[in-house]
Amino acid sequence: MDREIRPGPSIFQKLAGLIVVVTIVIVGGLSIYFPAREIRDLRQALAEKGLTYGHLLSTQMQSAIAFDDRETAREVAAGLKTDPQLASMLLVNAQREVVHSFGTTLSRPRHDIDKIVIETVDDRLTVFAPVISIEGPRGALVVELSTARISDAKTSIIVSAIVAALLALALGVSAAWWIARSLAHRLRNIGSAARRVANGDLTSTIEDPRADEIGALASVFTVMVGQIRELLASREEQARLEQQRLETLVAERTGALDARTRALAFVLDNVDQGLFTVDFDGRLRGETSAAVESLLGPIPADRMLSSYVAAFAFEQAAWFDACWSYLRDDLLPLDLALDHLPRRFVVNGRELEVAYKLVDDGGQRRVLVVITDISGRIARERAERDQQELGGLVTRLLTDRQGFFDFVSEIEQRIASVGRDARDAASLAFDVHTMKGSAAVFGLGSIAELCHEIENHLANDDRECAEQVIGRLVDRWQHIATQLKPLTSVRADL
Repeated sequence: MDREIRPGPSIFQKLAGLIVVVTIVIVGGLSIYFPAREIRDLRQALAEKGLTYGHLLSTQMQSAIAFDDRETAREVAAGLKTDPQLASMLLVNAQREVVHSFGTTLSRPRHDIDKIVIETVDDRLTVFAPVISIEGPRGALVVELSTARISDAKTSIIVSAIVAALLALALGVSAAWWIARSLAHRLRNIGSAARRVANGDLTSTIEDPRADEIGALASVFTVMVGQIRELLASREEQARLEQQRLETLVAERTGALDARTRALAFVLDNVDQGLFTVDFDGRLRGETSAAVESLLGPIPADRMLSSYVAAFAFEQAAWFDACWSYLRDDLLPLDLALDHLPRRFVVNGRELEVAYKLVDDGGQRRVLVVITDISGRIARERAERDQQELGGLVTRLLTDRQGFFDFVSEIEQRIASVGRDARDAASLAFDVHTMKGSAAVFGLGSIAELCHEIENHLANDDRECAEQVIGRLVDRWQHIATQLKPLTSVRADL
């Protein structure tokens, strides 16, 4: 029984409408895309010009800032005044006094920047640039470029695009009418035959002698109808077999994945080292070995590495976060950025060594962090070093008794001297350097290394770090003095 067919648009109307809509979409899209791209290119070109002016003027104006040379500033700026897009320029020194200017500047110079900054203010593109002379004085530069030409070009481009779009749309509508009219009749015949097949008449044929795509479709329609029953039966059988195959494959893959997961969990739960991976944004990803929390403590709720470091090594957290920013912000090559990260931590009295390795997790670059407890190794190394240094001192005592006691007396005086507060840097550096030389001569490498570290901090004007190392130096000498006490008491008895 034929079902009721509600009246609707004809084939001709649908094809014509489809072609018109496609034409409108394509023409409209191109009309929007190309003007937008042209305007974007103009803005980008203007921004690049502003950046070039910023670099050029900040370099050329250094001597003008250093020596308050207004004539040099005028000569440098004179070559740029011919640019019609250059609206204004303002150069001021550190006291905010105007060194040179032309035009009306809408923005004030910025002294709080260390690199060139570009902003758009009203109808101008504004370039803020620091001027730092080799001699030391600083200045600030503002260069403003007019965007009026871009606005004029935008209007012209939009008008041209609209005209081209209307012409293309007219052509598209004409082509749509002709194509739809020629195809509508033949498609109606195919539709009628398809309707008969849908009603169960598999003997239906189509007479279309033309040797084009629609004619080929009509010629194979009869053959297609004859094969429908066999094709449906074949597809049903294939679907049944494919379903069985997929069910078996899913079961096998699921079992293999479960086994791999169990094996990985077993390794992570039993390995002595702490293992976990971190994204470049500093977030812990995936599973971690059981040793991680036993070595470092509980993982924070936000799973951020910076929060984790602050929890188990608060004093190193700020430095660690600064080093990680080299990696996160791509400021250094990856290998060099990893080399900057801290490698040693002391957590709950244990010496921990941290290694970092880049890994590729399905196209996502991450960092594998490996934590090893080296407390035992460090203790052995320190014991061996203590024995070696004590043995050297005993040898000195036996071969040069007076020199040995003079050395001990001098070191104790120097230690007492550097340990006092309110020392000026020059006298402190002298004592540290003298002590380093004496310790190196007597084979006390640990004392010499600490002195060298103090000298480096003093050279970098980092008194706070130097005081921390001085504390370690005093503790180290007290440890050595305790071991030397039996030897020095002999002299007291004598």
